[in-house]
Amino acid sequence: MTKNLTLALLGLTLLPSAVTAQLKETVNFRGAAVKDISGRLKGREYVDYLIDVGAGQSLAVSLDGKAYFNVNPPKSDISLFVGSRDGNTMELRMLPSDGRYIVRVYQMGAARSENQSITYKMTLRLKGKALVPVSGSRDAKMGAYHAKGIIDCTISGKDSQCDALVIRRGRQGEGTATVEFRTGNLVRRVLFIKGQPMASDSPDTFSYRRSGDITTVRFGDKGEETYVVPDALMFGG
Repeated sequence: MTKNLTLALLGLTLLPSAVTAQLKETVNFRGAAVKDISGRLKGREYVDYLIDVGAGQSLAVSLDGKAYFNVNPPKSDISLFVGSRDGNTMELRMLPSDGRYIVRVYQMGAARSENQSITYKMTLRLKGKALVPVSGSRDAKMGAYHAKGIIDCTISGKDSQCDALVIRRGRQGEGTATVEFRTGNLVRRVLFIKGQPMASDSPDTFSYRRSGDITTVRFGDKGEETYVVPDALMFGG
């Protein structure tokens, strides 16, 4: 498991348990690009801000105060940003999939364990237009996905095979798609735009290499998490 992914998981273990007081607030931008939010926390409390984002849109978060924040992709317990490691600002980051992202604000250390009260201010910025999935009438769908397959992958440094589920977007056949990789409990999503990987929900940075009709996407410095993606998944056949 890559270092940043391990830290992302550790970041989650530092969060309060389900028995802790928790607040949820849905953030609706209503056409505005920026939302300013003020809040208060005490001890082990935390607040989840729920933001509906479309694939291809970019989100930025900045937090003032002694609190921390994490950002989680839809239906995932692995944070793509961990404030205790990454700081109090997430610069504009393109997101790879549609759904409800969670910005979780929480305390750590003495403030948390000693039941201290703090206030904070947070700014959320959402930019860009979502890349709409290709309709089922133009590209046959299987449930929410246009295609499914099995690809070669490397997880925690071990060669394996992963399921790959594809939602194609934009113009049919241009290679713009969200590819969702699954193996065990790990779900990783990568957004390809015209065949080039542009965004992911990993806490690690990624690189890629083209060879013929294959794109190999590598996460982290050592590539311990790697996916071998044939063009047919993005472009269709």
